[in-house]
Amino acid sequence: MPLDTKGSPQARLEYVRRRLNRKKVLIVLDDVDTLDMLDYLTREQIFLAPGSRVIVTTRDQQLLIAARVHVIYKVRGLSSKSSLELFCLKAFNKSYPENGYEKLSEMAVEYADGIPLALEVLGSFLCSRTAEACKSALTKLKTHPDLRIFNVLKLSYDGLDELDRNIFLDIAFFFKGKHINDVIRFLDSCDFFPEIGISNLERKALVTISNNKIEMHDLIQQMGWEVVRQESNKDPRKLT
Repeated sequence: MPLDTKGSPQARLEYVRRRLNRKKVLIVLDDVDTLDMLDYLTREQIFLAPGSRVIVTTRDQQLLIAARVHVIYKVRGLSSKSSLELFCLKAFNKSYPENGYEKLSEMAVEYADGIPLALEVLGSFLCSRTAEACKSALTKLKTHPDLRIFNVLKLSYDGLDELDRNIFLDIAFFFKGKHINDVIRFLDSCDFFPEIGISNLERKALVTISNNKIEMHDLIQQMGWEVVRQESNKDPRKLT
């Protein structure tokens, strides 16, 4: 029986309950950004049969922690081999580089650093272009990021409050690779509340802490640079 989209919210809710209750199902909640979306399944007393699975994707690990999910899986970047294969599939329609494009393919893989979106965008953009054009494009990307990659990465930045944005930009410009205690000491002097701020950035995968040093993916750092460049173009006073 199809769902009557013109019915009342309560009627639609009852329909969902009847269809899902006690059934073994797979539910995927993609790009969740509020806890309310996860609370719905329990708040509305939707009971799923044993063996059911609910998969949630989010940019904010804290949501999963607060929702007490059973298992949290952190997506890792692709290996160099897998990155090269993905790039070549998009650029050359095969899993290995065209003759004469080996070095350029390595440059593209190094630039993307394991991010599938970047590999797909680069591969599709460079498809059927000359080696000289590919080299020029990859050189340009070091200072002028592709807008499709930039816009996706910027979603996590847009979800930050003002203080956390300031912390993110300070790390992108000055503190990448620095000892975490030194970074906290400086940011604390600016009244940025760095302990919770850095924790927020880490849970949104904007920074990582490794060997007591604060690290940031090159493309995420470049996104921060581009944010400031665009804001400075709108208000030249920010350059001073």
